[in-house]
Amino acid sequence: MAETTNDVAVAGAGPAGLLAALLVARAGARVTLVAPKARADSRTTALLDRSVAILREAGIWDEVATLAAPLRKLRIVDGGRRLIRTPEVTFDAAELGLEAFGWNVPNAPLVEALERAAAREPGLVRVEAPVLESRPGPDAVVLRHEGGAVA
Repeated sequence: MAETTNDVAVAGAGPAGLLAALLVARAGARVTLVAPKARADSRTTALLDRSVAILREAGIWDEVATLAAPLRKLRIVDGGRRLIRTPEVTFDAAELGLEAFGWNVPNAPLVEALERAAAREPGLVRVEAPVLESRPGPDAVVLRHEGGAVA
């Protein structure tokens, strides 16, 4: 089994894993991202202000911004089964002088934009295989995948 050693190994290629691998590689670390390509995903992700700022700084936001829906109201509902429930509360971003609390972004185009950025990053190597095992050791964590391992 072939084993490679890197500064960082990331398991998972959803939005969080792709962004983490991309940003760590841009910071100068040798990164291996271990995960199969993401499956088609019709879900969305709600991104609050700081998450959007990170995507802007990473040069990703402009690729998905036109597809994003603003989250202008946040409603809190007591979903418990108690006899007396807490009243429903709605917060409006405009009351705070904000355009929106955040943005709801479709996962598929977000992942596609992150995949393109990751593919262009010279310090990032992609292993398109599922992680089969994670073994913590005294000096490193080893991620075993179908074709070998990353430490």
